[in-house]
Amino acid sequence: KLPARRRSCTHKAVIGEERLTIYLGVGLKEDSTPGEVWFEAAKVGTFVKGIIGALARSASLLLQYNAPLEEVCKSWLGLNFPPQGEVKTDHGSILWCDSVVDWAAKELMHWYGRERGTRV
Repeated sequence: KLPARRRSCTHKAVIGEERLTIYLGVGLKEDSTPGEVWFEAAKVGTFVKGIIGALARSASLLLQYNAPLEEVCKSWLGLNFPPQGEVKTDHGSILWCDSVVDWAAKELMHWYGRERGTRV
């Protein structure tokens, strides 16, 4: 379980022709590794919000029980559903995604994976 007070980071991207702005929140454990994730997005329906919220909650539980980040991300990579397409971030290391969760997996690996800072 994570402490009530913890550090967190927010990552922003604009995805696809729809220009969906999505935020990925990452709550950090005391060792600065991810312990929880959540999504915020405007202009998506309640069904989509519910699904990505449930996915984030499941991933958070896995991370809190020390599942490797790489394994959690591997299950998200390549999931293909709209919105998808070109990705705009402040770091420019992720150029394309197949879905919001595909982008999130790439973003998590870029910032917190074993090969931090590599182009994904």
